Amino acid sequence: MRTDAMPIVDIAGTPHERGRAHGEALQPQIAEMVERWSRRVETRTGGGVGAFLGRFLAETDFRPAIARWTPELEDEIRGIAEGAGQPEEIIFALQLLDEEWWYGGAEWPAHCSSLALAPRGGQPARVAQTLDLPQWREGLQAMLRVTDAEGGPAFIFTCAGMIGLMGVTARGFGLCVNTLIQLSHSRTGLPVAFVVRGALAQPDRAAATRFLAAVDHASGQNYVLGDRHGVAMLECSAGAKSEHRPGADRLWHTNHPLASKDLASGGIGDDWRTDSVLRCAALERRLADPAAPADLAAVKAALASRDDPASPVSILPDPAASPDKGCTLTAVIYEFGDSTMLHYTGGAPSATDWATLRVG
Repeated sequence: MRTDAMPIVDIAGTPHERGRAHGEALQPQIAEMVERWSRRVETRTGGGVGAFLGRFLAETDFRPAIARWTPELEDEIRGIAEGAGQPEEIIFALQLLDEEWWYGGAEWPAHCSSLALAPRGGQPARVAQTLDLPQWREGLQAMLRVTDAEGGPAFIFTCAGMIGLMGVTARGFGLCVNTLIQLSHSRTGLPVAFVVRGALAQPDRAAATRFLAAVDHASGQNYVLGDRHGVAMLECSAGAKSEHRPGADRLWHTNHPLASKDLASGGIGDDWRTDSVLRCAALERRLADPAAPADLAAVKAALASRDDPASPVSILPDPAASPDKGCTLTAVIYEFGDSTMLHYTGGAPSATDWATLRVG
């Protein structure tokens, strides 16, 4: 994916109208997403998609939490399915990305690196991340420009057919994420995609933080929040919400918990240690020194870094590797100054150009 080739889709109106516009605009990409996802399910399970979905949806019950916290998104998903001409059950399942990982139906790629810089020395607050997912999703990236009943726009990054992965709003705040699969999960909590959209629908960062603290979470996740006044990281899981704020105005995170002790029973092994810890150390080397630059160029360089070839922050697709291997699908930087600016890439930032949009 090239940055200039990543589609930007305007969706507005009622939740159903927003979903239908998404489904119609990205119909070919959603069909490709469904086909690729179905092949991965069949390869992993040795059975058909119908059998896997039957087990997955019978052994989890996310809909009551969705109806309680983000009921409008149920209509949006129905609209996506209708616009794309796909079964609603399949489109619903596509939203359950993190939940499918801990359920056991997918290989966890163990990626995503985030950072947050509070305003200091004339530099605006910045929140940023690389979005790293299995490389079979490469080429299906998209951005949704959402106008809802609360106004807009909000720029939501996603893969075709999904309601969203992270985003920034003209109301002056933004949200980034990185998965923490080591933390406890719930088969009845609110899935991550719905948490993201629910938080971004709030009027400001304080309300979004309260939303994150109030909901029952289905999956472990680090949520990075920022506005012109400051930044924060909140590790959320089924049993705890723990703020990671060691006292500095520069924060960074990868895919292991730095604050929460709410670990999942049984554990997931130590594979993450060979990757997440090394990426976290790479960000620390670039950001920890208070005398080191923290301007836009420094943030772009941190996200594009490949300091450790075995565990780079910016991960290139590898055609010779498994389709489940992680790669960087996009990178984002939100700047919160007198105006809110969005810098983004459509692909690994070490290999593609940045684009810039004024959000509000």
